[in-house]
Amino acid sequence: MSRYMSKNILVLVLIAGAMMAVASATGRFAPPATAVGTVDLPRVIDALDEWKAELTRVEAAGKAFEAEVTRRTEDAELLRADLEDFVPGTEKHEAAQKELKRATINLQAYMMNAERRESAAKTRSVLRIYEHIRASVGELAARDGYGLILVDDAAMEINEQSGDVLAAISSRRVLYSQPTLDVSDALVAYMNQQWQEAQ
Repeated sequence: MSRYMSKNILVLVLIAGAMMAVASATGRFAPPATAVGTVDLPRVIDALDEWKAELTRVEAAGKAFEAEVTRRTEDAELLRADLEDFVPGTEKHEAAQKELKRATINLQAYMMNAERRESAAKTRSVLRIYEHIRASVGELAARDGYGLILVDDAAMEINEQSGDVLAAISSRRVLYSQPTLDVSDALVAYMNQQWQEAQ
């Protein structure tokens, strides 16, 4: 073998070695790939047993509220009927008038307070369920090896009747995600199992 060919082979070996070293170093220092998942939040919430239980509670509270309003309204109507039995200007008429006024004020106060309490209860429930979703997503990610799970807001429709459609579009963060990235069903199954075990 000639000296010229030996030099060429040596140069090629050195180049190949350098390329392998660079490739090895690049692979060693490159960050690992991050597994990404997406969640269709409205679909998850609608499928949660926890949310269905909350809707049942709200429905029962609504029926109890309506029944109490009906009872108090009927009581006020009876007082109004009693008022007509008394001669205006007499003590009995004045007392009945005061009683009717008190019942009417109490009915209005009850309605306002009940609506305020129910609104606060709904807000607390939604926040509690949202925090439970966040915690469960973290547990699911740790269990299944996800580094990032996003809310797929592309799955949420934009209302054409919205006052500011452009703002609604601009607020979106996900334009497209492959259906295979969706972990909504796994999240629902995980959370529903937790809910059933806690009952």
